[in-house]
Amino acid sequence: LTGCDLPVCTTSSESGGLVSLDFLSKGCQYGVLLANGTVEDRQAGAKNLPSGIVKRLMMRNWKLVLIPVLVLVVAAASGLVLADDLSAPRQEVRPAMLESRLARTTSGSLAAEVGGPEQVYLPLIANQIPAYVPKIAFETIRDGNYEIYLMNPDGSDQANLTRHPAKDVAPAWSPDGKRLAFVSDREDNNEEIYVTNRDGTGIVRLTNNPASDGWPTWSPDGTQIAFQSDRDSGPKPRFDIYVMNADGSEQKRITSEPRHDRWPAWSPDGAWITFTSNREIVKKIYLIRPDSRDLTLLSRLNVGYDDRYSTWSPDGRITFVSNREALTDGSTDEEIYMMAVNGSTLRQLTDNDDGDWLARWESGGERFVFYSDRDGEYHKNILVKVLATGAEIRLTNNTWNDEYPVWSP
Repeated sequence: LTGCDLPVCTTSSESGGLVSLDFLSKGCQYGVLLANGTVEDRQAGAKNLPSGIVKRLMMRNWKLVLIPVLVLVVAAASGLVLADDLSAPRQEVRPAMLESRLARTTSGSLAAEVGGPEQVYLPLIANQIPAYVPKIAFETIRDGNYEIYLMNPDGSDQANLTRHPAKDVAPAWSPDGKRLAFVSDREDNNEEIYVTNRDGTGIVRLTNNPASDGWPTWSPDGTQIAFQSDRDSGPKPRFDIYVMNADGSEQKRITSEPRHDRWPAWSPDGAWITFTSNREIVKKIYLIRPDSRDLTLLSRLNVGYDDRYSTWSPDGRITFVSNREALTDGSTDEEIYMMAVNGSTLRQLTDNDDGDWLARWESGGERFVFYSDRDGEYHKNILVKVLATGAEIRLTNNTWNDEYPVWSP
């Protein structure tokens, strides 16, 4: 069960003296509490609620209006109140805290007797992000240092996830949407890869190397993470592509070139990793099989301009950033393009006089999120592009940089 804002009653119906109320609460799921102590989730089906948690609220014979509802959650045995005054500052409730509280109430009984099988929709209890709610993670320097924030797909509820004085950047969602890999220099002033739960708990360090490790990307089955590192570059730093298990074990290099190989991205079927390399002077996009290391050049016609920041759409096409317009109109800005996995069928997705970078797709493939400096070089903000209509919707409007957004599954 997860926490949410005060619900609003949207519909009601009455049959045989019984009332059914539908509540819509911003940013969270809702469920119905039956008189027998069962909570029925609208998506997940019926779940048992331990006795003694909820003081049942009876509602009868009222008309269809929008009304706020206060729900007091009372444990009769211990006297513990789980839902505080909604006007007071809300306490963050971690999963372990919630489990402890539930355990303390299992021996209690309902604090009030209510006749009949009334149904009362209640806000969910703990202040925790549900796994099924999509979020956009991004890095920002709005707090004076780089932190990772989460927000809803419409730009609302922007919240600091990492809350650390060190630099936290480059978020990457796990395929199940429950964890985030990210890069931080929090322990030894050196960039390493970490993983955290989506509520900011359970942070685990995956790499531990004197060199710089960064840009994590998950395999679609969630068992591996590809990343870039300059650990084997020798006296002249250069990045190569590496792969490790999701727990940080078995770290191995899959590219080895005198020049940089950077910014890996795993294909939806797990067969390929794209990355950017300047092994032919200008930046070009390559495909490599992580198991056999078979290599394919995609930017075959790239002459005199850079292609970089490759990502994958859910249907297996490749999006990337390029300044190829400089050859035709003399501009220096970069735009977002799309191509087939064989490098054909090129399509330009953004077109303006400023830079647009790093398309990251929602799971349905209808929209992607990106960041742009159309408000100025040091005022990068995040937008969403609707592929079918071309509409662009701004999600952040910050005076400092908001960058590298990524949509959760």
